[in-house]
Amino acid sequence: MKNKSRSLSFLLLFMNFFFLEACVAWPGLTAVFSMLQSKASSSPPILLFPGSNQSQDNASNSDNTANIIPPGGEVIPINPSPASPELVIDQRTSWMVSESGTKIIFRAKLSEQPSHNVQFNSIVLSQIGEVSIGPSSLTFTPGNWNIDQEVEVTGLADSIQDGNQLVEIQLNQSISADPLFNGLEGGIVSVLNVDIDIAGISVTPLSSVVTSEAGSSQNISVVLNSKPTSNVSFPIIVSDATEVSASTGVIHFTPSNWNTIQVIALTGLDDSSIDGDVSYLVQLGSSTSADPNYSGMSSGTINGINLDNDTAGIIVNTASLAPLLTSESGGAISYSIRLSSQPNANVTLSVFSLSPSEGQPSVSTLTFTNLNWNTNQSLVVTGQDDFDIDGDKAYTIQIFVSSSVDTHYSSLLPVSLGFINIDNDSAGFIFQNHISKSTSEDGTNTSFQMKLRSRPTANVTIHLLSSDTSEGLVSPSSLTFTPTNWNSFRTVTITSVNESLIDGDQHYEIQFPSVLSSDANYDSLSVGSVPVVNLDDDTPGVMFMNTTSMLTTESNSTGWTFQVRLKTKPISNVTMPLITVSNSNEGSLSITTIEFSPTDWNVPRSIKITPVRDFVADGDVTYSIDFQNLVSADPLYNHFIVNSLSVLNRNSDTRGYIYNPSSPLLFVTDSGREDSFTIRLNSKPEGIVRLPITSYDTSEMNVISSSTIEFNASNWNTPVPIQVKGVEDFALDGTKSARLGIGVESGVSNGPYFPVSIASVSDQNYDTLALTDRNGGTRGILTVRACDAESLLSICASRAPAYQTTEAGGTVSLFYSLGQAPTQNVTLTISSTNPSEGIPNQTSLVFTSLNWRDLQEVIFTGQDDFAIDGTINYNIEYTLSSSDGTFHGLVVPPTAFRNADNDSAGLVLNATNSSTSPYITTRVAGPNQSYSFSIRLSAQPSGPVSFPIVSSMTNQGILNVNLLSFDPTNWNTPQWVTVTSVDNGSTNIQNYNLVAGPFTSTDTKFSVLPNRNIFMRNVSPGFTLTPPSTQTGEWGLTSSFRLNLNSPPSDTVTFRYYSELETEGIPITGTSLAPSNPLYPLGLPAGTTVRSFTRTAANWNANTSYTVRGVDDETLDGDMNYRIIFLPVISNDLSYDGLVSDPITFSNIDND
Repeated sequence: MKNKSRSLSFLLLFMNFFFLEACVAWPGLTAVFSMLQSKASSSPPILLFPGSNQSQDNASNSDNTANIIPPGGEVIPINPSPASPELVIDQRTSWMVSESGTKIIFRAKLSEQPSHNVQFNSIVLSQIGEVSIGPSSLTFTPGNWNIDQEVEVTGLADSIQDGNQLVEIQLNQSISADPLFNGLEGGIVSVLNVDIDIAGISVTPLSSVVTSEAGSSQNISVVLNSKPTSNVSFPIIVSDATEVSASTGVIHFTPSNWNTIQVIALTGLDDSSIDGDVSYLVQLGSSTSADPNYSGMSSGTINGINLDNDTAGIIVNTASLAPLLTSESGGAISYSIRLSSQPNANVTLSVFSLSPSEGQPSVSTLTFTNLNWNTNQSLVVTGQDDFDIDGDKAYTIQIFVSSSVDTHYSSLLPVSLGFINIDNDSAGFIFQNHISKSTSEDGTNTSFQMKLRSRPTANVTIHLLSSDTSEGLVSPSSLTFTPTNWNSFRTVTITSVNESLIDGDQHYEIQFPSVLSSDANYDSLSVGSVPVVNLDDDTPGVMFMNTTSMLTTESNSTGWTFQVRLKTKPISNVTMPLITVSNSNEGSLSITTIEFSPTDWNVPRSIKITPVRDFVADGDVTYSIDFQNLVSADPLYNHFIVNSLSVLNRNSDTRGYIYNPSSPLLFVTDSGREDSFTIRLNSKPEGIVRLPITSYDTSEMNVISSSTIEFNASNWNTPVPIQVKGVEDFALDGTKSARLGIGVESGVSNGPYFPVSIASVSDQNYDTLALTDRNGGTRGILTVRACDAESLLSICASRAPAYQTTEAGGTVSLFYSLGQAPTQNVTLTISSTNPSEGIPNQTSLVFTSLNWRDLQEVIFTGQDDFAIDGTINYNIEYTLSSSDGTFHGLVVPPTAFRNADNDSAGLVLNATNSSTSPYITTRVAGPNQSYSFSIRLSAQPSGPVSFPIVSSMTNQGILNVNLLSFDPTNWNTPQWVTVTSVDNGSTNIQNYNLVAGPFTSTDTKFSVLPNRNIFMRNVSPGFTLTPPSTQTGEWGLTSSFRLNLNSPPSDTVTFRYYSELETEGIPITGTSLAPSNPLYPLGLPAGTTVRSFTRTAANWNANTSYTVRGVDDETLDGDMNYRIIFLPVISNDLSYDGLVSDPITFSNIDND
């Protein structure tokens, strides 16, 4: 032990020697060598300093090196201070992780054993989001204090290009019950997180984008490579916007969606040109961003190609279904022709028929340009009539390019259209005016016409004969038709035979026993007979015409006219000796006696019935026209009884009264002004009518005329004045309403003023009449305005305030007068505080000492401002000027007015439009193929207003515009819209709508408008026939029909029509055409009445009636059918020229 102490002393001495060499002085030094302390002993170590008896702690000599004990000297004991505990970490710096998720582990333990647990619960990171640690706390115990505890640090990815980030891990003060370890600082561990993010964009695909002109699309996907610190926007740049379009012009990324793929849809555009496949480039242009890593970034170019879909071709469309049939009767098929692509030069198509005798095109050439290449042009193929019996024939129409420098089109092959033309020719005969034929024993003959149905190959001879030559004869006995004149009508005449027998009407036939021809189609052809009736002329009688439902009206002097004639020829004159009316107070006759002779017995005589106005409210009255028995030397007619006719005379008179003026507006003043009006009855009373006249406000007004008015049968239509006068009440009480009772019994005061019965001696019509209240009720009360004249200036109105004018021009009248006579003229100046809302019709009035009490009227009229501003208040102000000091400068309170707004949000069309009055287009080329109208707003908006306008049926009409926009400066400027008909091959009338809306505007009055329907009608040239009752009568009964055009013509359309059986009915409306008139058709029987009428662009759809009148054939033949035939119309409008309306069949009612 002694040796060990010496050795230690030597070592310490040696270390002390060197230590002293390094330190000049070390006073108070306490050597701490805790590591030398024996674990088994708590005694401080002893340092042996030879030759010294002092301890090292002696402060007084500690700085004197001379006192240092030399080697071999004295041994001195030293008491060192204990070391502080600490947290020992294996490495505090130079740690490195990365955003890819790499990790490091550092280890920690205590430097000494604690007496209690030591916890490091607060571990703080200098940056959040760069690294994660675990565990988040450390706990050391007396048992594990020197065992390493591991802390794992993991690098975190933030997707942001932010460079390498240094993170300090601070282990804050510990917590422990051991005072040496409580509050122990853990210190800092530094870790560097290596950034792996690089700013950039990823685009897929980078090439080979393919679109097509057919509209196919391909998508490009774009995403950022790292998260930006701010929004990033890339413009989409397309090198050729005529070939491709991008679904968006800009894509935007944010720090939230940077890694969400955004898709750009590239869609091929159709340019209608044959330009082949076209290449283009797409690029994300220079970006904009507050993130410097992403600002100014762009992508590389992406190669794309747009596939061409255009080829040269001729597109031919028709609504007709196969097989395509035309006919020799004019049946046609319509086509629309256009090109399949836009040519680079004009393309002229030639259209021709390979068999012109079977079918012909409507045009021989069609020219298309680079502007109208896709606009349908019309082609109509019409069957041709060859008049030969040749059966149905196939033929071809060819369309080929006859001229073009566009090589794509000049090399096209022809387009062939195949048709079958239906033959309409067959062997036979066509008859005209052959139905219901009759002759008469009185010598009336008849005729009909006939021709061949088709052209024969040889002459055709037909023989004719009468089945009963004792009743009728036929001529000629044969007719011969040739291949030249086969289509011309030939007339066959039937002559009656009078056999002097009273045998009644006899029926017989015109027969055709044989047809001879070397044309096998006609030879031996069987032909039906034509029936004829020969009328017996031996039955006497009287015939009336136009006597059904005879009606006259008292107030219409036109009356009614009917006709009368004999039914058969008399052997002597026949007289109607006396014709009378049963009630001469209802009607009179133009003639009272008629005489017929054997030569004019069948000439109708007209008798006019003229109504009589009796001015009595007696209702409608029926009376009769009576005839005395006929007088004649012909025994069959002498004493012949003629039945009476009935007439209804409609009453024009009603009980009532007439004011003059019709709506009395009465003013009186309390200065004594008077006013008046007149009254009379509407119709003549049968007794006496008394009307009491009563004032119910005698403090304001008195009746100064008679208090009772009396009318009778003599003076009923003589106006009687009613005069009222104002009453002075010496009170400044303003304008009052005074009540004037007319027909209200005297003594009725207070309570309701309903009129009670008006006293009448014997006329029940007037005894219960209630007079109308002209001020809005039915109480027999008139309101009289009693104006106050107590103030120096009196203002009187026809109605009580508030006074309201309207922007539609509504007016209010005020009446001005003075309260006393001025000594000098007084001028009243009148002005409006808001002339844009209402103005007076005169701005000044002059009152004199003569007219001061006269009411002078000023009319105030509302002004229209076109703005939707509601009801606006304004005042009327007054200034009085005069040399009379009483009036000069007199202050008059203003009169309050309000002007009611008449403006509302809506659309205004320049022409009337409704479901019953639509705009009309026509399916043929010409001025009526399109219809133009204008639209404007109904009121001035506060901001822009826009709305689309679309067709509900684009196969009927297309528009030249699809969006209209208005603003506060052009709102009332009409914008024109043109609708062009689409020819879809239909001939039907098609109604459809144009829809305007929805509306877009900052003005909420317009933005909420509902869609507006504009009614359209697409039509084809033709006729709409409104049939009549189809009955006429032999007594002259008429029937009317209407024939309208389906569309407005470009030129006058002339109709011609006639009756095929004039012995039953004839047309009477329209201009009668003379046979010499060029419009008169050839081939009609001589004397046929042909009438014409016209339709124009002005009256094409007017409801004009055309009348047919029944004809008396004096034959007991029953009700006979006949037809009104329409000839082809004549017009310079080729869409109408040659069209034929269907005939109308009538039935003529027999009266024999």
